[in-house]
Amino acid sequence: MPEHWVKGQVTLQCLSGAIAVDAHGRTVVLHGGEMLYLEGGAAHALRAESDSIALLTIVLKD
Repeated sequence: MPEHWVKGQVTLQCLSGAIAVDAHGRTVVLHGGEMLYLEGGAAHALRAESDSIALLTIVLKD
């Protein structure tokens, strides 16, 4: 997924596989069981390093 941003706070949990996340000028690779948090409005990009399953949550507040 190319660079983008969302209004709400984001959590991304890698359930299996490996997912590379580009944010804040660096890349972090999440593996099964690992999770990250991004503040709303933070630009980020994602790519699967292998077949992966992820859980993404976006918290939208009024």
